[in-house]
Amino acid sequence: MSTQRALSVTPEPKKRSRTVRAFFFLVRATLYLFVGQFVGYIIVRRYYAPNGPVYEPEFDSLEDELAAERIAEYLLDHPFVQKLNDDPDLKPTHPHYKLPHLYRHGNLTAGTLVGPDLMAVPPLTWQDDRGERLVMIMHVGRGLCGHPNIVHGGFVATVLDEFMARCCFKAVPHGIAMTARLNIDYRAPTLAGTYVVLTAETVEVDRRKAVVRGRLQVLGDPADPDTETGALLAEAEGLFVSPREAKALSAVAKLVNR
Repeated sequence: MSTQRALSVTPEPKKRSRTVRAFFFLVRATLYLFVGQFVGYIIVRRYYAPNGPVYEPEFDSLEDELAAERIAEYLLDHPFVQKLNDDPDLKPTHPHYKLPHLYRHGNLTAGTLVGPDLMAVPPLTWQDDRGERLVMIMHVGRGLCGHPNIVHGGFVATVLDEFMARCCFKAVPHGIAMTARLNIDYRAPTLAGTYVVLTAETVEVDRRKAVVRGRLQVLGDPADPDTETGALLAEAEGLFVSPREAKALSAVAKLVNR
């Protein structure tokens, strides 16, 4: 009885007015947003190795590992790669090697498409400091095909989209650009097992917008150092826009654009 009586006489707490509840809701929302962005930034900084790449390849078999090593050796010993390394106007950036492991598994071109028979070795990339020029070289595996032994046109489009956008990152605010339009002309089939070169050039910049042109070609024969590229596979022109929300993504952009 005493418990019931105590409960019956306990005064009910006063309800806060709508204005007060709205105020505290906004305070909590702002705090959560700030803490979330801060923690996200700390995570990125913690998992990124500032002194070198964070890419750690994973192989299911010794055969896959040896195949990737052969591809890497071919690329690193190629005369055109050495020429790009010596070009004073270009800097090796290799963004897919720098993306923190935390983000890799959710990334199409740095995670999903990297592996045996796909992109066994992540693309090698060079670009200038002005966002005007980019060169990328990579090997395309048999797991990227649409028709037998012919690389899927969607993969070709993805590569053009990815690296043409990356070409203009340093020319637009916050180092981020997203595709607004991409027009592609396919000139020849891209055969599986081919080494390819993508060259991109920013031809116009208007505040948050940039127009970029790109070409995908076969990598030249290393026995002929004067022939850097071979057959033209595809060429494209795209419009890329730095979104107004780009500042929120700039922490990751700063890591991979170094």
